[in-house]
Amino acid sequence: MRIVILSLGALLAVAVGCASSGAGASTTPETARTTTAPRMNVIGQQEIDQLQGAATVQDIIRQARPQWLNNVFSIYMDNSPFAGTLSDISAGRIREIQFLSASEAQARWGSMVRIVILVSTKKQ
Repeated sequence: MRIVILSLGALLAVAVGCASSGAGASTTPETARTTTAPRMNVIGQQEIDQLQGAATVQDIIRQARPQWLNNVFSIYMDNSPFAGTLSDISAGRIREIQFLSASEAQARWGSMVRIVILVSTKKQ
């Protein structure tokens, strides 16, 4: 009985090892690209260009990711603290807007920072 249990255990370990190694599975760049979920923490240039009537960063976020505005956050522009509001920043200047969780923001700027909306502007 003990030999049977050990044999079944060894067989199970081999089966799990083969399954987790991905043996026999093939992923092409096409399938990898199509299964990638959209990044909900970033509003990129292409998405910004498609928005209707967005004059400020506040407008962009309201249209594209309104849930971001449900948080208390700091605003950073081009990796520096920004003293104004999202309504102060013209949409025409924006390359990308990113929502950073507290842990992501603290990794960049230290423990005093909480949630950050990072606005990256177009380079002139």
